[in-house]
Amino acid sequence: MAQIILDSNNNLIQGDFDNATVNNRTKFKTTTLNGTTNVYAVPNGSSTSAGYSVSNAADPTNASKITIATNGATDTQIISGINGTGTYLPMSFYTNNALAAQLTTAGNLTVTGSVTATGGFVQGATAAPAFSAYSTSNQSISNETSTKILFDTENFDTNNNFASSRFTPTVAGYYQISGATRVIASATGEFFISIAKNGSGVYRGLNSNFASANSLVGLTISGLIYLNGSTDYVEMFVYQSTGSSKNITGDSAITWMTGFLARSA
Repeated sequence: MAQIILDSNNNLIQGDFDNATVNNRTKFKTTTLNGTTNVYAVPNGSSTSAGYSVSNAADPTNASKITIATNGATDTQIISGINGTGTYLPMSFYTNNALAAQLTTAGNLTVTGSVTATGGFVQGATAAPAFSAYSTSNQSISNETSTKILFDTENFDTNNNFASSRFTPTVAGYYQISGATRVIASATGEFFISIAKNGSGVYRGLNSNFASANSLVGLTISGLIYLNGSTDYVEMFVYQSTGSSKNITGDSAITWMTGFLARSA
């Protein structure tokens, strides 16, 4: 039978809180039949704050702790704190026996899944991937062939989802993908840029047909694409049909690709 006892100093309540049989552990239950049990910590006298703290040491004098508290009429709080020389710890949130989010001691929030909110997308969340990449070198493109554009430098990649000139986001949702390049043309022909999902074209930019040689052909494209957050990826291609190989210009302001999560799934 579970029981609650006081230690020899009368300052520690002890009981069987870790029995292998869960129902045999010490519990709190209201005496009101069919009533709901609520356990309170309340302030004394004119004080207006109260809380529960849990430490990571038998002696909490110098320990890490988490506190759930009311702060007078100001707010309610969940605090990752310390006593004495204890160590501040990150605050983690688990569901389905897996880490769902973690707030670091520096105040950075990492979310493993998608972030949604009634009325719109939560701005500034780590779970919202965004990237910007560009090419620094001229690249040869064959005649009458869609050639993948190579982006060798990143401006930023917030969720580490861009690699090998391919964007594979780990958050499901609708992504705005944009890009541009410039073909150095020495003969007449057709030119266009395209966005491909999983290797297949989704959006194709407007055709540029030039009647004169020795031209600089600027190409741009932008489109909204659904990506499943696991296996879907996007890349950018360019096409030309001038009869021979041509080059696209490697320059951060000319040949680039960007993308961001417009809204979650």
